[in-house]
Amino acid sequence: MSGVLRTRSKRSESDRWSFLGTALRVGLALSAALGIAVGLAYSSRPEISGYDPHTFAIGASFLFAIACFGLAIQTLRLRRIRRRFLALARRSEAPADHRETVGETEQDIQTAARDLADETGRAKSRLLAMASHEIRTPLNGIIGMSRLLLETPLSPEQTTYAKAVKTSGEALLALTDDLLDYARVQAGKIELDDRPYVLSGLIEDIIELLAPRAQARGLEIAADVDERLPTRLIGDAARLRQVLLNLCGNAIKFTTSGGVTLIAEPGEHDGELRLIVRDTGIGIAAEAQARIFREFEQADVGIARHFGGTGLGLSITDRIVAAMGGRITLDSTPGQGSTFTITLPLVAADGCDAAEAFVPPDLRGASVMIVAPHPIEAALIARRLARWGAETRLCDDIAVAAARLPERRWHAVLIDHGFGSEAIETLAQSATSHATHRVVMLTPAARHELLPDLPAAFTGYLVKPLRAASLAARLGAPAEVSAPSIADGEPPEPTHARPVVVPAPLAILVAEDNDINALLIRALLSRLGHRPEVVGDGRRAVDAWHDAQRSGTPFDLVLMDVQMPILDGLEAARQIRAAEAERPGPRVPILALTANTLAEDRDACLAAGMDGFLIKPVDPDKLAELLATIVATRQPA
Repeated sequence: MSGVLRTRSKRSESDRWSFLGTALRVGLALSAALGIAVGLAYSSRPEISGYDPHTFAIGASFLFAIACFGLAIQTLRLRRIRRRFLALARRSEAPADHRETVGETEQDIQTAARDLADETGRAKSRLLAMASHEIRTPLNGIIGMSRLLLETPLSPEQTTYAKAVKTSGEALLALTDDLLDYARVQAGKIELDDRPYVLSGLIEDIIELLAPRAQARGLEIAADVDERLPTRLIGDAARLRQVLLNLCGNAIKFTTSGGVTLIAEPGEHDGELRLIVRDTGIGIAAEAQARIFREFEQADVGIARHFGGTGLGLSITDRIVAAMGGRITLDSTPGQGSTFTITLPLVAADGCDAAEAFVPPDLRGASVMIVAPHPIEAALIARRLARWGAETRLCDDIAVAAARLPERRWHAVLIDHGFGSEAIETLAQSATSHATHRVVMLTPAARHELLPDLPAAFTGYLVKPLRAASLAARLGAPAEVSAPSIADGEPPEPTHARPVVVPAPLAILVAEDNDINALLIRALLSRLGHRPEVVGDGRRAVDAWHDAQRSGTPFDLVLMDVQMPILDGLEAARQIRAAEAERPGPRVPILALTANTLAEDRDACLAAGMDGFLIKPVDPDKLAELLATIVATRQPA
């Protein structure tokens, strides 16, 4: 501020001295002019100067020349000042012109940047499609062939090797999916659906899917879905399943003792759904929690070496949750475990089917004892029974449980098989006169120890992890009809695979250029009882379709690989649809056999006239279900 004042002061002094100098010069000039005029007038008097006209003319001419010379100098000075002024004016106008030019340049740079970004996005999409196809195509053969191999007679050593091949292929597929998902996230390609789904079924399916992995590590895994939540919600069930599978799978991987729980309940505010994944694993240090959702991050290098993984799963999960309009938080203590909490908007679907509706039993006034060596699932069972009105007691010791039996009349005693067959049977016999229901809880691996001949001391059994409907059916039934059975939602014992006999096998045209995948799909279709015909490119697929039409034996289904030589699957589908439009007859279903999973790839298939997709690697169970549906709905020619 002082500098500004000093500058202004200097300027004012300079202006004042300039004005005084100019006034002095003007005064001197006027004085000189006046003096010269007076002197000339006085000296021109003849009596004084001896006036000579010639001399006077010379003097006047000399003075006029001096005046002209001064005028010329002043003119030149004015011109120089004018040039300087114009130069300053041009300089003052230049920044505005420069700004206009810069503005236009910035716009050009922005228009070019947008074009480059669009082209980069398209390039990423093409890269995703190519990577998906090129990686999934050989994986389809690896995983599919190992499955077929495991269904043949093998020695124990061969079985071990075949399982290792299958497991390795599935691990590579999971890694590929993670990398492709991450690339989709980076390219802004997260796709979300808004469709009705049953939340309890989704969560219980996830827990059952992960249960073998957890139980093989000696861990418990359980879920609890609060009945206050709507039965059906609106959202993307597939993406939510991906998020929960990733969180629960990570929890299992980083837990060596205890277990994992998945809880669904109303959020703190109306219109919110809260999903909680809690484990008793190694935990995450405070300084690592801030970066755990970043790409390619692990809690520390040692964890990455010991447990493996790319560090992409949580980053993808965070992006998906954000795209759903939710948030994810982490609370963790090293050595005590971690808790991930997801909060999502809760959008209920209108109405629900009677089969989907779950009505919990009224257990008000009932007492239930839960005897289990580990508290993970037992605590969730107690939490659920408390909402149903029951009073619960948890006990982790057989002897203590036996001592508590005479305290009251128990509606049910739930006994975990983890204590051993002999110990739990003894406790069940002791509870015969004290408890109406005496139920054993066991894992699928422990079935052979107690089933199918369940000891008489038990009134039933439940398979872990427990489903809410199975628990409700077991505890809500009267004592006289609670005999052990398999009719309460538990899967029956597996039986040996039998050859499939289809009353009306389908004639299926398969277009697949990869020899291994062609062999695989032929084997799968033949085992399911159908008649496949395999061709190696789109041109031969169109020709085979025409031949079948002319011979009066049309195909019932076409499985069309998308990327093939000579003629790709899209153009082949277009030609088949064009030929169908020219002649009467039924429309043959065409399904894309594709390793590409992007939305634009699916749209392209539908635009070409295809009816659906089979994503590689082909799931044999999904293929069988699809073909069974076609057989059931097929109209006779």
